[in-house]
Amino acid sequence: MPDLGLSSLEMAFAVAVILLAYFVFGVTGFGSAIVAVPLLTHVLPLQEAVPQIVFLDLITGFLMGQKNFNVIDKNELKWLMPFVLVGMVIGVTLLIRAPAEILLGVLAIFTLYSGVNGLRQATQFREVCGRWWGLVTGLIAGGFSALYGTGGPIYAIYLSRRIHSTAALRATMSSIIFLNVIFRLITFSLAGLLLTPSNLWRTALFIPFAILALTFGSKFQSKLNPKSFKQFFSAVLIFSALTILPKVFIG
Repeated sequence: MPDLGLSSLEMAFAVAVILLAYFVFGVTGFGSAIVAVPLLTHVLPLQEAVPQIVFLDLITGFLMGQKNFNVIDKNELKWLMPFVLVGMVIGVTLLIRAPAEILLGVLAIFTLYSGVNGLRQATQFREVCGRWWGLVTGLIAGGFSALYGTGGPIYAIYLSRRIHSTAALRATMSSIIFLNVIFRLITFSLAGLLLTPSNLWRTALFIPFAILALTFGSKFQSKLNPKSFKQFFSAVLIFSALTILPKVFIG
């Protein structure tokens, strides 16, 4: 029996988290990490929880992207990615060197903010923002993607004000996340955080559940009420943030 680094109960919890996270990804085209990472920190250290979903994001991002390649907004993609890469270099450096308690506290605050902001946002058309906001978006989202794998909501805020086609927005989001994952795969491997036996064995067990949840979410995406799902997604984020806050202050 391979060493998974988790008890049977902890593995069952982790599988439930993966199912929820990749169902969300199937519906929205992003959000897997911001759902999965805060909850996985209950059974894994942050420095293991973040690399744990890299291969899962790589596979599901590829499956999502290949179906929607023709509608990706490539101009927005080309503009954002250089700034994203700079932000990711900064993020990986912090993940390796910064104290875990501080990183976990930032994750809790960011997740809580994303959830509350999601509940507050109206569904009406948003004002278009200038292209130079992409520089700020790329640096911050790239940093959060490397630190926590959670840059999706930041990309979504910017791109939803630049791309008005739902299909194009979803496809562009998926492609950015896929490219982010490739960079994370390379940097985490070089840092020795990714290719550990426990991570690889857990990943092998999680892959079928991630694909199943992705397929289910993609299939039902058009049938779900967007406003209701957004409220559910935001509530999950708030719950996740509140559950990890005690870990920040109590340890």
